[in-house]
Amino acid sequence: MAQTEQSSALLAGRGRRKSGKAARNRLVGIFVPLLLLAYVAFAYFIVVTQYSYQYLYLENHASAHPTLTSLWFILIHILLLATFVHYIKVFRGPSSPSLPQDPPESIQRKRIIFESDQDGNPLRCWRDNCKGRWKPPRTRHCGTCGTCRPGFDHHCVWFNADVTAPDTIQSFLLTCFLAPILLIAALAPLWPICWKHATLIWASARSNPAVHRLWWRHGWWTWLGGPWTHYSWGFLIGAWLYPKHAAPVMQTDSDWLARPTIGTILLFFCGAAISLVCIGLLSTTLALLAKADLTVDVARRRTSARLSQNNPTPRDQSSSPPTSTIHHPLGVNFFWVPLPHAHSAGQRIDDDDGTAVSAGVVIPCHPDEQPYSAENWKQNLRIMLGLSPFDRLDRMTSWPISKSWVSTLQERAVNIASQQQASQSTSP
Repeated sequence: MAQTEQSSALLAGRGRRKSGKAARNRLVGIFVPLLLLAYVAFAYFIVVTQYSYQYLYLENHASAHPTLTSLWFILIHILLLATFVHYIKVFRGPSSPSLPQDPPESIQRKRIIFESDQDGNPLRCWRDNCKGRWKPPRTRHCGTCGTCRPGFDHHCVWFNADVTAPDTIQSFLLTCFLAPILLIAALAPLWPICWKHATLIWASARSNPAVHRLWWRHGWWTWLGGPWTHYSWGFLIGAWLYPKHAAPVMQTDSDWLARPTIGTILLFFCGAAISLVCIGLLSTTLALLAKADLTVDVARRRTSARLSQNNPTPRDQSSSPPTSTIHHPLGVNFFWVPLPHAHSAGQRIDDDDGTAVSAGVVIPCHPDEQPYSAENWKQNLRIMLGLSPFDRLDRMTSWPISKSWVSTLQERAVNIASQQQASQSTSP
């Protein structure tokens, strides 16, 4: 009784933690896109209205290269539109999954290989509003959105939406690819101006007596965050106290360009940070997709490895039943494998409603094993991205197990069935 109450309390605690994490994710998911929108608006204001329109067009500084300037202006708007379209596709989220309540008849009667629970039954989700709905292969429940997503990769705070394969992952990759190109193309002409702003502000910060009184002359506490924060705060204070009547950087009526400001420097700093994040997401996601992996799968494997180190499983498991969860690490995937007729003679079973279902064996697969990975990376990419001949709609309810793994699962099932028959024949 005490153990039951302890288990209930543990489950309740986990539920509260998940609920709190989901609430935080939703809050961050609102805040981050708003920050991105503010950055895009500010960048458009500086690049288009202040530099392109005011400096190049009205003040006629583009007279030497009018064709090149026009092509650059058109290019950045095409890139901006393409990036915006793909961002919105991910931001709107994947289409609401119309998952059936129950699996197909071939799975219910266990006639094919399918991903199952440890007892060989189809996977079902009981979280939030799923209410026991069938979970097709590679379907995961998003705690932030409160629903199951086929091909769930991760919930991305940059879009405040789920990234799923193959529904929205194409637009996700294109956004990560186009955004750095857009930022480089848009900000490259302003780099000499930004660099001059930064050097003048730094020189003023090092020589201005007011900055020395406020920051540089103070002792150890200005170094609490390390050299990075020490010099960054000195730079910011120098920008704030930059002399208002100093000579302009360039001849223009735009105060944002003529006078050194922290705004243009932050424009480049944030642009570089966004570009690095996008390049990192693009490269890591493509590397995972080439192996038919998803971000959630990698996270589960890491968690499994960490828990296995803390609680190592016994090496000798010969006496354990094949589907026992006692010695299986977290993240193990189970597959129901129907037996060939030669090994299932006399083993057909009846379901609860009296319907005959095929006999078979539940095969556990270690988290490091990848039954859904094809023979080569090109085919994996086509499957994960829903390219021809792999229809993206099929990923809603099915996911192809590689031919080599089908043979491996069948071989394991036959071996286990043979061992079970041998043990039954030798038992008194």
